[in-house]
Amino acid sequence: MTPGRLTQAFWILVAAVAIAFGIRAEVGVLVWGGYVLLGVLLVCGVLMRLGRPRLRVRRYLSATEIRLGGQTTATTEVSGRTVFPLSYSAQDMLSPQLGLRGERGLVWRSPGQGPWRYHYRLVGRERGYFALGPVRVSWRDYFGVGQRQEETGAVDHLTVYPKVLPVQKIRLLSNRPLGDVRARQQILEDPARMAGVRDYQRGDSLRRIHWKATAHRRRLQSKLYDPFSEVNVNLVLNLNAAEYPLVRAPHFAELAIVCAASLTSRIIDDRQAVGLISNGLDLREADGPAGQVADRVGEDPARRVTRLPVRRGHRHLAGILATLGRLQVRLTFPLWELLVQVHRHLAWTSSLVVITPSVDERAVGALMEYKRRGFVVAVILVGTGEEAREAQIRLAARRIAAHPVSKEDDLAIIGGAWARR
Repeated sequence: MTPGRLTQAFWILVAAVAIAFGIRAEVGVLVWGGYVLLGVLLVCGVLMRLGRPRLRVRRYLSATEIRLGGQTTATTEVSGRTVFPLSYSAQDMLSPQLGLRGERGLVWRSPGQGPWRYHYRLVGRERGYFALGPVRVSWRDYFGVGQRQEETGAVDHLTVYPKVLPVQKIRLLSNRPLGDVRARQQILEDPARMAGVRDYQRGDSLRRIHWKATAHRRRLQSKLYDPFSEVNVNLVLNLNAAEYPLVRAPHFAELAIVCAASLTSRIIDDRQAVGLISNGLDLREADGPAGQVADRVGEDPARRVTRLPVRRGHRHLAGILATLGRLQVRLTFPLWELLVQVHRHLAWTSSLVVITPSVDERAVGALMEYKRRGFVVAVILVGTGEEAREAQIRLAARRIAAHPVSKEDDLAIIGGAWARR
């Protein structure tokens, strides 16, 4: 029973007791007082039924995606008309994880005609995908006897990006013949970038001869060119809860997401292309149909893969950060199965960076298969303990670059560690 109905029942009981006691004691004032109270309750009940508002609620957000610690302004507009003499109030239902500045509701007295508006600011205090709404509308009579409420209006959502930390310049190798960074396999040379000179060899064209170096050394010298390539990085984020330490699973899962966000930002800043693959739960898919940002692979909801294609640019960065803001750890299929499932979607020229708390033998086998097919593979091991150390040893034995990350400060040296390798 709602508080309004409890109050109504209490006053009905008081009126009945007053009438009964007044009749028994032959006190007319009590009897008349009881009848008056019942009349007031009857009028208030009729007004509460007839005064149910027919309101339209709209909410406007200055931004639906914000960075951690950022703010957005919300404006809620309540439109309609209230005729009966009642008191009305509207209040937005918000997630407690969001910081609030201002009033998230208003009160008005009827009769009146809207629209009524109220404004407040939301602060992203932690990463996530938060619901805004619906609006709880309440109305009550002036005597405070009856009170009713209902929820109306659509539910909007606010995405808070994960934390982005600085990372050193990442020097991942690639197998693409032309582009912006040094390639592992010298398929073609970029004539726009000269690496040095060497002695002339039979068959060198005249265009290759470095005439100034030839005059200086008094023998024919030919130009050396660097093979350069464009890096296409696929970040594979493992959010299978079964592979995280039981005690600190939420902490290390959050660290893995921060790691993916920081690497994405660094790669985009270097004007390279990056994509995202994860077996985590996208909360937007859990609430309803997925949009165009994430490509869902597979029909079973428990086995869907979130995959964003390899692209470059800050608009693509915003899309990846928004997806990372919505992802949550869940019980799903393991890393090795994720690697096998998404292999057909990746070009052989891609670089693969796997972010995971552990690596078993089947996952190592899948990574070795990627290496045999020409992929550049690196692994970031998130967490501490024996499993992380064993995984690092297992990867080192297969000559797969691995870097442990147990705290946020370790992210700053990831790029330098790979560069030394």
